[in-house]
Amino acid sequence: MSIYEKDSGNIDWIDIFKAICITLMVMGHAGSPFTTYIYLFHMPAFILISGYTYSGDKYTVIEYFKRKIVSLLIPMLSVNIMYILFYVLIQKNNLYPLFQNGEAISFTSRIELLFKWLGTPDLGGATWFLFVLFSVEVLFKLISYINKKIKFKNLDLIISLIISIFGWFIIKSQIQLPYLFDLSLFGMFYFSIGVLLRRYVNIKYYINKKLMAIVLSIMTIFFGSFYFANQLSMNWPTRQFASSLLIQLLSSLSPIYICYLFSKMLENSFIIKKSLIFIGKKTYTILVFHFVAFKIIFGLLIMTNIYPMDYLKDLVPRYSNTLQWLFITIASILICLFVSWLSEKNVVFNYIFNAKIKYNTKRGDLNVKN
Repeated sequence: MSIYEKDSGNIDWIDIFKAICITLMVMGHAGSPFTTYIYLFHMPAFILISGYTYSGDKYTVIEYFKRKIVSLLIPMLSVNIMYILFYVLIQKNNLYPLFQNGEAISFTSRIELLFKWLGTPDLGGATWFLFVLFSVEVLFKLISYINKKIKFKNLDLIISLIISIFGWFIIKSQIQLPYLFDLSLFGMFYFSIGVLLRRYVNIKYYINKKLMAIVLSIMTIFFGSFYFANQLSMNWPTRQFASSLLIQLLSSLSPIYICYLFSKMLENSFIIKKSLIFIGKKTYTILVFHFVAFKIIFGLLIMTNIYPMDYLKDLVPRYSNTLQWLFITIASILICLFVSWLSEKNVVFNYIFNAKIKYNTKRGDLNVKN
């Protein structure tokens, strides 16, 4: 299942977990002073929770492949094509210099960049993750299919972990595979950990939560405030990772567990729980639209003379020494939620911005749903 699909067991903490992670992602892009902490784990957390909610065993390889094309690949490409058309429109109306620095890029060149190199336009800058997730889920399904034929317990997890280590060494060797496939290989680690935790869900009864919380909180503070102080521990698109695989895994898994504990804790808070669950079900929309929301906010602040005109060219906030990051985070999420609601009124926009499409259960047609 993807980051925006509903868990079959309707487990509330999963939606809360996703809500926390997507909010942190927006905070990081908005210039939050906690960005170092956010970049420790927010992308691996989404991959891990996708592994935890993996439902591929219900389908054949072909069925699952089709579902992932419909639920991840086509929406990802569709929203980026829409952004490309927006850039072409402003270019034709001589408005491009208001929104972008540098020379304009033709429609053909942008389409070629997208399909040949997975080069998304700025507004779709976070959608690379959807393609990585698509590759990870399909690859794991293929491995699981082989595992079923061999009938060797957890061989799929073992192979996935081996592949992830191979992916790590490819990345550290500065070898960039087409379509971000090197990132997908490394991402198999977090996905397989998620699958492992779901298969052995009773393992949580053998874990001392208090001790784990204390130890991993200390480790998270150590990595966030000291080891990676004032720098990013990882940045997937630029292949910026820690020098050591062990450090990379410890620094990401520690805050993921802390995030899980917070999710379980907030599960008991009625008002906060309802709000977070609602946001957690809209992670796809927030992922693909929050950069547009930033631009909308910049435009409104320019109109009120708070920001200068050239601020509209920026993709993210220019300054981070004030509480503007908090305002922009909250405002952009609210805009995304509004866009999600508005998009539900139209079949096409609902698919592009919510990745939702109706289906006929009797015929078994493919679907994407929250």
